[in-house]
Amino acid sequence: MIRIAVRNLAPFDRLRARFHPVVGPAQRLASLVPRNTRAGARRHIAAHYDLGNRLFESCLDRQLVYSCAYFPRADATIDEAQEAKLERICERLDLRPAHHLLEIGPGWGALAIHAAREHGCRVTTTISREQHAYATAGVRELGPESSVSVVLEDYRDLEGSYDRLVSVEMIEAVGRQYFEEFFRRCSALLRDDGLMVLQAIVIDDRLYEAETAWPSLRGHGYDERFRRLWRFYLASSEAGFRERRIRDLQLALAKPGWRGDELAAEPAARGGGEDAMGGAGLEPATFAL
Repeated sequence: MIRIAVRNLAPFDRLRARFHPVVGPAQRLASLVPRNTRAGARRHIAAHYDLGNRLFESCLDRQLVYSCAYFPRADATIDEAQEAKLERICERLDLRPAHHLLEIGPGWGALAIHAAREHGCRVTTTISREQHAYATAGVRELGPESSVSVVLEDYRDLEGSYDRLVSVEMIEAVGRQYFEEFFRRCSALLRDDGLMVLQAIVIDDRLYEAETAWPSLRGHGYDERFRRLWRFYLASSEAGFRERRIRDLQLALAKPGWRGDELAAEPAARGGGEDAMGGAGLEPATFAL
């Protein structure tokens, strides 16, 4: 039903366009009201990601990667697809052991752990409170030689200089008002020859599948209202992806001092692939930062 609704949104889009000259100024005025301040960001993160790891363990892959997967072949499992996505990002970052990678919005730490384990680089990763213990435990499994630092910091408060920077489907939560500040901060944190990969859903809706896990979740504080809210959220997300109203992008962003010949090469061309909903692969692009 929601897919049918999504298919029929075009007339409403045209209607909104007709009324935009009237409502546009009011919308722009409303957008000036600060919402995603540091305190606001902490509330928003807690409302979504601090719902308890049990919820996410019931519907994500074994590493709890909460972002679009990359299917290198049609019969790949979700675990294989998420592992392929992590490696694809590392390839686009051209990660080397000498690099220091900063990750903004890491979820439960899967990419940081993968980058450190498979590419030997140093990683600093920012994280929410509920995810902190989970990610820290995963980092400890790397052993005493681990070079992954897990910190509780807002991206606006980060300091230092990094060779590489990655942010996977976190920008949707930044807020349009803060886009300029977000990219300015990323640029300031990157060395003059640094490289950044940004993966983003190109609308403020994020989509994932679940939900046979409900009986086991009912007894852990998730009530019927919560179940209905999340079913609608996930169903509308799936419908948006299947009907191509929303897509997922990977952007490679280079500082002016970066020199390299492989950045613009599309990894899918070397092996093909499909996105998390079975359509075209993640769409690459290269820009100066």
